[in-house]
Amino acid sequence: MALTLQGYPDFRAALGFANFERGFQITPGTSDYPTSGYPITANQLSLGNLYGARVLAGNAAAALYTPKFVLPAASFGTPSTDPSTSPTINMEVTVADVQVANGVDLSACKWIVKFEAQGE
Repeated sequence: MALTLQGYPDFRAALGFANFERGFQITPGTSDYPTSGYPITANQLSLGNLYGARVLAGNAAAALYTPKFVLPAASFGTPSTDPSTSPTINMEVTVADVQVANGVDLSACKWIVKFEAQGE
């Protein structure tokens, strides 16, 4: 699996005392889509624990697909516990709300994504 994450040097913002936002161009490798999506780690992004991501734009090839960012179930609080951040987030890619098959070639797709995280 060869998901390339290329950070924009001037695309970084402090969101209050302990939260940061950073922009990346995401480019999948050739025919390497893994079951459950591409795992992305806070270390790859040079950020602290993650709590979200959103797509800003994509190229023409990416227009056919919808990336969805999924945190581990443990990140979500119950009525008696607080939600927490995670060192990982998965990028699932779907078509018509169905995840694409393992090994699909998404290498022509590029997305610009903002990641939100706790302090670095």
